[in-house]
Amino acid sequence: MKQINRNKLFDQIAQFIESCELQVQDTQRAHEIQSTFEQLAIQLFQLQFQTNFPYRKLCLHRFSDPAAVQKWQDIPAVMTSSFKHATLFCGDAEKEQRAVYYTSGTTTSVPGKHYFKTTALYELASVRTFEWACLPDCKRLPIIILGPTKELFPHSSLGQMFSWTLQEFGSEQSAAFFSPAGLDKPGAAEWLSGQDHRNPVMMLATSLALLEFVEFCEHNGLQFQLPKMSRIIDTGGYKGSSREIQRKELLQRTAACLGVPENWIFNEYGMTEMSSQFYQTVFILDDFGSSEKLGPPWLRSIACDPDSLALLPDGTAGVLRHFDLANVDSVAMLQTEDIGIVRGRKIELLGRDPAAEPRGCSLLADELRMNA
Repeated sequence: MKQINRNKLFDQIAQFIESCELQVQDTQRAHEIQSTFEQLAIQLFQLQFQTNFPYRKLCLHRFSDPAAVQKWQDIPAVMTSSFKHATLFCGDAEKEQRAVYYTSGTTTSVPGKHYFKTTALYELASVRTFEWACLPDCKRLPIIILGPTKELFPHSSLGQMFSWTLQEFGSEQSAAFFSPAGLDKPGAAEWLSGQDHRNPVMMLATSLALLEFVEFCEHNGLQFQLPKMSRIIDTGGYKGSSREIQRKELLQRTAACLGVPENWIFNEYGMTEMSSQFYQTVFILDDFGSSEKLGPPWLRSIACDPDSLALLPDGTAGVLRHFDLANVDSVAMLQTEDIGIVRGRKIELLGRDPAAEPRGCSLLADELRMNA
């Protein structure tokens, strides 16, 4: 089997991410992008099979070596929860990793760890997708962050993404109001009150922090009328919290509190184990009222049967599996426990059963532990 040159492949993937159109109308160009993705995906699997030893063991246990894999959909997946139990890294993590991000979890659970040799590709993928999905209409604007930042949360992947966004798109007036002590709600309210109401602002928030801020404003009789074209991007759901409301209610209350139309409250879906993200925004989806989210061309998804993990056709509900070309130094094919529907590059999230892990996912997680 031919050895894959990691640096050469890394550069090829970076060039693909940097150059490919994020929305393509031309059919021939769409086929070209798909063909390049498939070629890079197979090469990335070969690299990870050769250099990620826990993953290699898993693949051999399933009789899925590179000779047996002909298309990207057949590349073996690992459970996202497996990042808690194995060092899924292409090389020696102690010597070669330059960054590590921890998954969220309870105070008693062991977090998963996603190691990187470099964050350059992660940054490129995140920033390029964010600009396309959330900010194609202006270069810089005041940003308020109600969530983690890299400076205070160095092992938070969301904190890293928020900091990159602030660095790339934030004006001098930008500020963050979240620390290990919690959300500075009075400070955030004062910042919003002090903005020039002729220029739009952008809020980046976790869903829980956004809810907390809206409740604070409601309790204190505060209402804002943010300038036209202002936008809010929330992410993360309510994991680890007993407080949860329906998306529709959050949109209604946030719009009433901040004076931003509901369709300018965008949503992001991602995870620590994955370097790329899906978005729901007015800039990339015609039907914003739907619950669909769209990912970039280097991120592809499949739905799987919850019991057997057999691949399902587009339009069929199942547990979601994602292949992310930007995950060069870990594992690119990730099996989640999220239930959803795949339609091309779009996914519709239907939630997950908190009481029970899908049987197929449970078996997949056990398989890696037994072969670690």
